[in-house]
This record gives sequence, structure tokens and C-alpha cells, in this order.
Amino acid sequence: MDSNQAEQTINMTIHPTTYTSALKDPDWVWDAIGINSVSYPFDDSRYNKTDAQRKEIRGMVNEYDSAIAARIGELIATGDDTELGQLIREQVEAFAKNTTVL
Repeated sequence: MDSNQAEQTINMTIHPTTYTSALKDPDWVWDAIGINSVSYPFDDSRYNKTDAQRKEIRGMVNEYDSAIAARIGELIATGDDTELGQLIREQVEAFAKNTTVL
């Protein structure tokens, strides 16, 4: 996905001015790229779950977090700035779509 497509996608759910303003706020950007803002490709809610279900979800979260961290390390080691940038952009866009701040 190129930057125009990404911007069009994000603008479908967030007002462009609000998104642009958020990107200028260092605290918001750090929140968006931080470990506590990872958007998982599965339901990570532990609300109203049994202990066994919460344990299973926690395991999936830990596995996904480890895989993302390993991928980031690999991209830095190989100097693949393009894919690293794309990974970061996807994280920020997912955070923007899911945040109640915007």
C-alpha cells in the first residue's frame, strides 16, 4: 500500500485534520507506536472470559508481541527501512482507527 492509499484508508474512518493534528503530537505518536498500542489480528479482550480463556489469549498476545519484536529487529539488522516504515505506519493507522481520542 502506498502512502496515498494509506491516507485514503485512514481518512475513511478519521477526519483528516484530526489525524494530521494527532501526528504532530509527540505523545500521541509515541502512544501509537508503543507496545501497549499493538493492534492484534485476533480478539484480545479478556473481559467476561474464563481463566483458561484469559490464559490462552495472554499466550497469543505474548506470541504475537514476540513475533513483531523479532520482525522489527530483523528489519533493522537487514536495513530494510521500507518494510520497517510500513510496519510502523500500519501500527499507527490501526491505533488511530481504534483510539477514542480522535
